Amino acid sequence: MITIISKSDGPRRDDVAAKRFIEQNRSTITRLADHLTQGAYSANRAAEQARALVEPPSAGGGRAPVSIDNPVPYVKLSPNGRVLLVDLNTARQLEFLGEVRRRDGRSVFVLASAANGFISALDEDIAARLADLDGMLTEGRECSEALKHEIARKLGLA
Repeated sequence: MITIISKSDGPRRDDVAAKRFIEQNRSTITRLADHLTQGAYSANRAAEQARALVEPPSAGGGRAPVSIDNPVPYVKLSPNGRVLLVDLNTARQLEFLGEVRRRDGRSVFVLASAANGFISALDEDIAARLADLDGMLTEGRECSEALKHEIARKLGLA
């Protein structure tokens, strides 16, 4: 452990001078910020002050408490083709279910199993429930939504 011993207590002289300079030029700084942001700087500050008057301060920084103990799972198709089971409260991945891959020029769902070449295979119970979806066509938005709904139904989420 290092103990730093300083000759002076309180803020440094340079810090005091910088704060004084900023306070003396506050109107000019605000005017420049408004000019650069086309008035958004003052509008945002006014909105924050109005919100602070209406909403009481909370210990959580304005966010609702998040429950890690009771996850709320939902099925998510990520933009890169991963099919996941995600917690709605924390947005954390709970389970990797598989991928959407191109086979014979078509997009199909590939279950995360050892037979499909995945190193980390699904739990046997989940894999058994979703086995008949392996190879399901997922072209287009309707098919993707149908896949998500069918997975949720088979896992008892819908």
